[in-house]
Amino acid sequence: MGTEVYIKLWDVDTVTGEVIDIVWRLTEGHYPAMPIDWDDIWDRLNGDWLNDGRYLDLDGCEGSPALIKIKQDILRLRREQ
Repeated sequence: MGTEVYIKLWDVDTVTGEVIDIVWRLTEGHYPAMPIDWDDIWDRLNGDWLNDGRYLDLDGCEGSPALIKIKQDILRLRREQ
């Protein structure tokens, strides 16, 4: 069995600090003020690359616990700014 070349963002444990950093840069770069267009963020995140060479796969992940966690974390970080 070969090494996985992607990571499916479904389970909460797939949400690493690196993933949060990527989403933070996307939200701050494209939506520096509220509201955030989350569908656009998910489209931009889908296929993005992690430092370990795997890409992020969001196909079929709409409403997943991972995406809910990412959204909550980003909104919390914004409130803390």
